[in-house]
Amino acid sequence: MKKALLAVFLLTTSAIPATAGSITIDSTNCNSSGGNCYGLSWTLDIISGIFTGTGGTYNYQATLVVEDDPFSTTNSSGQIISAVAFKATNSLTSGELISAPTGTGPWSTSLKNLASLGCVGGSDDFVCSSTTGAEAITGGTLRWKWYFSSPDPGVGEAGDDMKIGAKMTTLDPLVRGKLMSAHATVTAVPEPSSLSLFGFGVAGLLARARKRFRNRS
Repeated sequence: MKKALLAVFLLTTSAIPATAGSITIDSTNCNSSGGNCYGLSWTLDIISGIFTGTGGTYNYQATLVVEDDPFSTTNSSGQIISAVAFKATNSLTSGELISAPTGTGPWSTSLKNLASLGCVGGSDDFVCSSTTGAEAITGGTLRWKWYFSSPDPGVGEAGDDMKIGAKMTTLDPLVRGKLMSAHATVTAVPEPSSLSLFGFGVAGLLARARKRFRNRS
């Protein structure tokens, strides 16, 4: 019985992040310079926890998902993304790219802002990844995932302003760059998942059954 309770506890605690926040930028709230989000929906999710990458251990994970904007009539297929960046806190110490869209890259990552030639802007608490190899091509769901560390105990909380950036052309200095740079405020922190709630319910039932067993014995 103890082992069953421990297993359920570990499942439920691992399923609930200490903090979690998300923003989505699309044609309904696009505030990019030039007002262009290129017919795409850009979603940045932040969760906290303990994450081990090749460069060490981090206390946050960021995931950027880029896909067709369901509210836009613009044809978003076939566009190039050669660099992506995000900012979720004003106190950043380290970060690394964990995964990128299949068939793209190789990607290099730095803690610099996105500029016309890639991740070469001022160091102001951005995590930025760029490639001089195979760019990501829009037309489906594209996903990047990073681990990063910050002494900020509340990254991605409701009320936080987070930023997303991307370069929509190659990093060739002879090609004029198209940049997407927009921001949005986290309006709410997601509630625990239904799986987590189910786990807590099962844990409660197991605890009650254990108590009854003890009383009978």
